[in-house]
Amino acid sequence: MKKATWKHTRLACYIGYINQAMILNLPPLLYVTFQQQLSLSMSQLTTLMALIFGVKLTVDAVAAFFVDRLGYKRSAVLAHFICFTGMVGVGLVPLVSTPSYAGLAIPLVVIAIGSGLIEVVISPIVEGMPSEQKSANMVLVHSFYSWGSVLIVLLSTAFFATLGITRWSYLYLFGSLVPLFNGLFFLAVPVQHMVAEGTRTLSLPNLFKNRFFIPLLIIIVCSGASELAMSQWISYYAEKGLQISKTMGDLLGPCMFAVLMGCGRVALGSSRIKVRLETIMAVGSVFCIAGYLIVSLTSNPVIALTGCGLCGLAVSAMWPTTFSIASKKIPMGSTLMFAMLALFGDIGATGGPTLVGYISGVVETRGLFAGRTPLSIGLLIAILFPILLLACLLWISRLDKSSADNAL
Repeated sequence: MKKATWKHTRLACYIGYINQAMILNLPPLLYVTFQQQLSLSMSQLTTLMALIFGVKLTVDAVAAFFVDRLGYKRSAVLAHFICFTGMVGVGLVPLVSTPSYAGLAIPLVVIAIGSGLIEVVISPIVEGMPSEQKSANMVLVHSFYSWGSVLIVLLSTAFFATLGITRWSYLYLFGSLVPLFNGLFFLAVPVQHMVAEGTRTLSLPNLFKNRFFIPLLIIIVCSGASELAMSQWISYYAEKGLQISKTMGDLLGPCMFAVLMGCGRVALGSSRIKVRLETIMAVGSVFCIAGYLIVSLTSNPVIALTGCGLCGLAVSAMWPTTFSIASKKIPMGSTLMFAMLALFGDIGATGGPTLVGYISGVVETRGLFAGRTPLSIGLLIAILFPILLLACLLWISRLDKSSADNAL
């Protein structure tokens, strides 16, 4: 290969987010299969989901203090190799022994370790690349999570239709080649720190003293929760709640969600769009509320899945735009700020689907809301996240106005 350039670095980051999409979206597509093969209750599925994201949270918190020391490149390579190991582990479990809850959970935890490290390191690598369009680059790179999600749904649907869902483990074995390749690819590409070496950056106490940091943390929590509460449960809901076949449910549920989320991010990544990032997020929050209401309040499959797609478009701006706003508001935040945002984003990504699953489990166990699918009640509660996000955007707007008034 010719000498690697920043274009190759950007490509490696794209593949990194495709890898993230594969890691996060394969398990939800298999929840019903796991439930049948391992005799799992909804509460156990929720616990497994919480465990995976809980491990990612731990890695986010710890990585904040060693990524700078280890270096972005080494961290990215290590993260991908860990993901490769975990995916091979999941793929081999059903082939070498009778599937068990622990046998499935352990390699999924290993994958979560690598995924958490990728989450911490990719965004600062993108921010550190030479460019005059950093916000656009950030959104565009994150769009590859969406396209990766679409690819995973389409490939898995074709795989299950051709070879049968009982051979699901082979998807993990084939998929493990993605992190293996990208780990090797990262060894060859240029990477630089997002803040010039020797420049003083904010410590954790000083980050929390910055008046923009707390609302930004709440926004990233709500962003992760708004996105994952829907994407992690919609395949299950389509199959169990709306009584749609798995093939059609996956294509019209998670796939449409991911397509519209990706389209939204590509549109935002265009330099022709000059709308304030905060305004885009506010509009997205309103549409997200509408999407959750549509999905949870109707039993019509077409209308419900249309609401799912609307939700995908609505959340497209939330996560990457929060990183871009943070870079502008707190320019000396550096890796620690990105790690904290990743940490709190994963708190939301854990808390959102876990809350939906918990509420649904309570409704199912106690027989509440007769005539309503338990998961529809859980999804209805999730509108709290985009509502809170809107409130925090108003908070930031008032802080901006206060700063402008003080400058006069």
